[in-house]
Amino acid sequence: MTTDKELQSAAYYNSRPRKATGAGILIFNQNDEVLIVKPNYLDRWLWVGGGIEEDEAPMAAAIRECQEEIGVTFKESELKLAFVHYMSQKPNGQKEGIQFVFVVPPVANDFIETLRLGEDEIEDAKFVAVDDLVNYVSSHRASAVKAYMDNRSKGDGLYFENGRLAGGYPDVT
Repeated sequence: MTTDKELQSAAYYNSRPRKATGAGILIFNQNDEVLIVKPNYLDRWLWVGGGIEEDEAPMAAAIRECQEEIGVTFKESELKLAFVHYMSQKPNGQKEGIQFVFVVPPVANDFIETLRLGEDEIEDAKFVAVDDLVNYVSSHRASAVKAYMDNRSKGDGLYFENGRLAGGYPDVT
């Protein structure tokens, strides 16, 4: 039986602002190039990933999105947290969001030949050099991947707010 206090608590938490949540996977080849995909519904490229469903954990969402977008299923044990990125609400009305980005061990350079693109969503995929990412993805995404690459030997997951590295790491923007 639900108590009045539990109902009040649920009403309070349900009234709180909602944030868009997403999860993705950085996939690097042996040349340290990162895999990006071109969704058919956007005019820009992204790393593999997407929205987190209700009652879905970020890691599970990243694995699911990878399977849906490129036909590859990684095991949880292969994923390591690369970074978390918080983005505040944009002037265009896009709501604030949090994205959890994982990384897997480097794949073979011919990995791209094994992909099965989710035809209903993804029109192309390719590996690009990290320094060239800014030509394909938002500057926030490009700087996050660059900062990850610059700090990956430390073994820590990184934290970003609005494209700026936080938490005691040198700024890369």
